[in-house]
Amino acid sequence: MFRKIMVPVDLAHLPSLQKALDVAAGLAREYGA
Repeated sequence: MFRKIMVPVDLAHLPSLQKALDVAAGLAREYGA
């Protein structure tokens, strides 16, 4: 469906950034992006 997924990040919240990136990577893997 999608070839690229953009993930907005807020550098003021670095501790929660890893979880957001993990979720985005999982979605990309699941949908073949």
